[in-house]
Amino acid sequence: MTPEPKTAVGINPVVVVTGANRGVGYGICLRFLRQLCLPAPPDAFLKSDGGAPKELPNSHWLTRVGKVTIVMACRDIDAGSRAREKLVKQFEADVVRHARARSKMGRDGMPEVDVVVRELNLGIASSVFEFLGWLRQTYPHVSHLVCNAAVAPFIGVDNTRVMAQYRNNFAKAFIAPDYLIQRTGETSQDGLGLVWQCNFFGHYMLFRGMHELFSAFAQTSGRQARVVWMSTLASMPEDYSSDDWQLLRTRQPYEGSKYQMQLVRNHFSSGDLDQFEDSRSETTQKTASHSTSEPFHLLVQPGVVATKLDPLNSSGAAAAVRSATLFLCRLFGSTNHTTDPYKGAISAVHAMLVDIPPVLSSAGDTASMYPSLKSNVKLSSKSALMRREYVAVAECSEEWSRSEMEKASGLVEHCDELYQTLLQSFSR
Repeated sequence: MTPEPKTAVGINPVVVVTGANRGVGYGICLRFLRQLCLPAPPDAFLKSDGGAPKELPNSHWLTRVGKVTIVMACRDIDAGSRAREKLVKQFEADVVRHARARSKMGRDGMPEVDVVVRELNLGIASSVFEFLGWLRQTYPHVSHLVCNAAVAPFIGVDNTRVMAQYRNNFAKAFIAPDYLIQRTGETSQDGLGLVWQCNFFGHYMLFRGMHELFSAFAQTSGRQARVVWMSTLASMPEDYSSDDWQLLRTRQPYEGSKYQMQLVRNHFSSGDLDQFEDSRSETTQKTASHSTSEPFHLLVQPGVVATKLDPLNSSGAAAAVRSATLFLCRLFGSTNHTTDPYKGAISAVHAMLVDIPPVLSSAGDTASMYPSLKSNVKLSSKSALMRREYVAVAECSEEWSRSEMEKASGLVEHCDELYQTLLQSFSR
C-alpha cells in the first residue's frame, strides 16, 4: 500500500533563491511570501487565460507549514540587506491586508517567517563551497533551490543584424533579439568560462552540493525537494555546441548558459513522469521509491522583463526607450512582455508550489492531470495588458531527441568531473 506523505506541519521549508536582492529574484521572494498571506496560494494553480481560478483549494501544503525560511543568496551583501529590509516591510503589510480573508477561511494564524541574507558569488568556486558549508551547518534540510542569478555580458548592438532580424522576423526581434553584441572568451579567477560559471555551473555546484539537504527534506516530509532553473525566451539549441561547453567561443554565451539549464533539467527529470505513469509496475515502484530522495527539476522563464541585468538599457534614454517598447508590445497584444519583475516571477513561484503527486501513486493520465510536471516543457510567465499575470505550459523549442539526450549527458559528465576536482581542491 502506498504510504501517505507526512503532514506538512513542521516541515519548515527552507528556500534558497540566488540573485535575490533585485529584479526577478526579489520578485520571487516577495511573491512567494505573499502566498503565505492568502487563504490559499493562487500561484500554485495554473491560470491559462490570465484570470484567477474561481475556487482555490484550502488544503495546499503551504497553508499548513509551521515555519518558512528564505535564504536570499546575493553577491552584494549590502544590497541584499537593503532588499531584505524592504521585503520584510512589504510582507508585514501584506499580512495585515489579507488578515480578514484568511480568517474567513479559518486561517487565523501565520507561520513563522525567517528571511536571511547570505553572500554568494557564483563566479568563484570557493564562495559556492563556503555557502554550502554554511547551509549544512545552519539548516537540517533544503526544500527549494531557485537558480535565478545571472550576468549579462551585453556591450553593444550590431546594426546589421538589427536590420536583418527586423526584416526577416519582426516579432522575434522584440522577444529574442540576436543582434546584441556580447563579451566572449572571458574567464573567471578559477580559469573557467565566466558567463558559464556565473549563470550555469555555479548553480550546478549548488545543486550537487545540496544532495544531502534535499534527501533530508524528503525523509522528513515525504515530498521531493525542488530545483527551479531560470531560463529565457531567447535560449535556442543553436546557442550551444557540445565542444564549447564552457561557452568561451560562442557569440551568445548568455543564451547558451540558459539553454544548458534546459538540457540539465530534462536530463534529470525525463524519467519522473514515466515513473508516475508506470507506477503500478512493481519494478517501477522500486525505482520511483528510490528517486524520492532526488529533487524534482522544473524549467521556467519570466518573459521579457525590465531589469538592471542588461547594462545597455538600464539607465537614461535607453531605459526610457526600452520601457516604451515593452509597453507598445503589450498594447499590440503580446503576452510575453511581462515587463514587471514581480509579474515575471509567477512561473518560478508556480514551480515552487505546484502540487507534485506522491511518487508511488496510481496517478493515471499524469501528463494531463499535472501539465506543469511534464518533461521537456517550460513554464512561462505571461501577462496581457490590463489582465493579471498567469503561467503557460509550453513545449521547449527543441524536441527531447537522442541527440539532445547525448548533449545533456555529456554536459552533466563534464560538470560532475569538474565539480569533484574543485571540491577536492577546496577540501585540502
